[in-house]
Amino acid sequence: NGLRLAPLGVAEGIRAGTWRREFAAQGITLHQADCLIAAAALGVDAALATANVDDFPMPELTVDHWPIGA
Repeated sequence: NGLRLAPLGVAEGIRAGTWRREFAAQGITLHQADCLIAAAALGVDAALATANVDDFPMPELTVDHWPIGA
């Protein structure tokens, strides 16, 4: 019950592409998969739990650091 489905639709695709373009303009390369994951989480107003917090620099996204092996 702690998990929920986060759909990927047109809005999430546009958001992901916008992030990639905006960060690339700042010299920061983001992976498309990470941008889609972030857009899906934001689309359902969820925090993103990851050990790779640097891969998700989007200011509007809540990212929780879950270290590996902790």
